[in-house]
Amino acid sequence: MTLLDDSHLTDPGLVAEVHMGRREAFSELYRRYYSGALRYALGMTRGDETRAQDIVSEAFTRVFRAVSRNGNISAFWPYLLASVRNAHHAELRRSGRVDL
Repeated sequence: MTLLDDSHLTDPGLVAEVHMGRREAFSELYRRYYSGALRYALGMTRGDETRAQDIVSEAFTRVFRAVSRNGNISAFWPYLLASVRNAHHAELRRSGRVDL
């Protein structure tokens, strides 16, 4: 199997590739957006890097599943941020934490 250079593809193009079963395309989306998603999660966790990494990991997993099922995600970055926020809220509910 040859890995292709997906850096030239747009986000919707990468989403379509993932939806068609090319998991490698998701690696490019991850490369593009991981650091920004982590910064967002760090703000929500008040700098708790371990929690933030767990939240971002959960969010990317959720987004991968969604893209695999439904390739109709035209705005990947906002969709990912919403998933990070939702993963954070789920983590708060599970842990019984209240971040004010």
